[in-house]
Parts: sequence; structure tokens; C-alpha cells
Amino acid sequence: MRRFALTVIVVALFFAGGTLRADSGTDATARNQNFGPSSAPAADVPATEEKQAVAADAAASADKTVKEKKQETLQVIQDTKLETEKAMMEAEKALLEKQKLDKEARLKEQAAEVAQKESEILKKEAVDNRDADAAAKARQLAEDAERLKKEAESKKAQSSLAESKAGLAQQMIEANQARIDALRAELLGIKKDQSLKRGLLARGIAVLLVILGGLLFFVLLKIGIAQLEKLLSREEVIRESEQVLRLKTMLKIFQWAGTIAILTTV
Repeated sequence: MRRFALTVIVVALFFAGGTLRADSGTDATARNQNFGPSSAPAADVPATEEKQAVAADAAASADKTVKEKKQETLQVIQDTKLETEKAMMEAEKALLEKQKLDKEARLKEQAAEVAQKESEILKKEAVDNRDADAAAKARQLAEDAERLKKEAESKKAQSSLAESKAGLAQQMIEANQARIDALRAELLGIKKDQSLKRGLLARGIAVLLVILGGLLFFVLLKIGIAQLEKLLSREEVIRESEQVLRLKTMLKIFQWAGTIAILTTV
């Protein structure tokens, strides 16, 4: 319906112009040549351009700030991932070291127990047989058993230290993972804000273009109607003919119909 109304308006304007040229003759044609399109009032172009430039600079600065924030967030996420991988390697290394130390400590304890038992056996034989060599071997085995026990305790202490290092590395991994999750949520928020702003900007531009298009059609319609009314009006004629009055009435009707159609479209 809107396209049909606009089409009817344009056809009627051309029809009215053709009828007028047929009735007016040479004088109307000469008068038509003297008329030129009316010019719109001049606006303050420098001030408008300056405002547009300031708005464009502000938008570019905001866009740059958002891009820099996004890039910084991505860089922090990448650095945190590298730290997490390093902590995971340290935790794995500490756990392997703990397993190795625990195994060595058990072996030392078992060897100490064997040496202690052999020392007790030899000590009993030395007492029963009054054997000095057996007594010396028993003392040596007892010393070896004590030394092995101390080494086992040292291995256990080292194992506890390795377990603590693994625990600290695991805590760092968990903290880094939580930080990465928070940064990803922040990055997602930035992307959502960008999408929302772009959507609002696109809708605003579309609305502005529609309004400007409607204003352009309205101005063109008004100028066309005004030019046709000037062509219909003659200074030397006291009373206008019925045909001229009918054409003017049709022009007014077309102007109102076109205005309504433009407003409805916009």
C-alpha cells in the first residue's frame, strides 16, 4: 500500500505537470525556465563537522580502549596458562621425587632391620662361644643398622619436603585455574558489551537512515508541489479557471496523501 501510494503521487505529479504545460503555452514555459529549485536554509556546517569529528574521535578512543583491554586480558590468560603448565610440571616432578624417596626409605628401613637382627644373632653367638670376631661383627652390624635408620629418617624428611612442594604447586595450579576462569568471564563480558554496542549502533544508524530518507522524500514532495502551484498561479489572471482549481485541489490531496504515506513508512 505504501509503494502504491507513492507511485500514485509521482504519476499524478507528472500528469499535472503535463496538463499545465499544455494549457500554459509559451509564457508558462518561459516562466518555468525562470524558476529554480528552492534552496534550504544554510546550516552551521563548521560547527556540525566539528561535533561529528569530536564524536568520531570519542568513539575511536573508546573502541581502542576496549581493544587494548581485550588484548591485555588475552595476554594475561596466556601468561597464566604458562605458569599453570610450569606448576604442573613441578608438581609432577615433586610427586615422582617423593615416590623415589619413599621407596629408598623403605629399603633403608628393611636393611636396618636385617642388620639389627643379624647383630643380635651374632652378639648371642659371641656371648655363648666367647668369640671376639663375632662380637666385632655384631657391633659393626649394629652400627650399620643405626646408620641405615638415620638414612631412612633423612629420606622420609626429604619425602615430606617433596610432598609439601607438590602441595604448593597444586595450590598454585588451582589458583591459576580460578584466575583463568575469572579472566575468561571478563573477556566474555567485554565481547557481550561490544556486541550490544554494535547492535545498538546498527539499529541507530538504520533508524537515522529511515528518518533521513523520509525527510528527503517529504522535502522533494513539498518542493514539487510548490513548483507546480507556482506554475498554476498566474499574476495576470484575476479568477482562476475551474481546471486550475481542480489541479490545485488534486495537488493538495496528493501532498497530504504523500505526507501520510511517508510518515507511515518511517
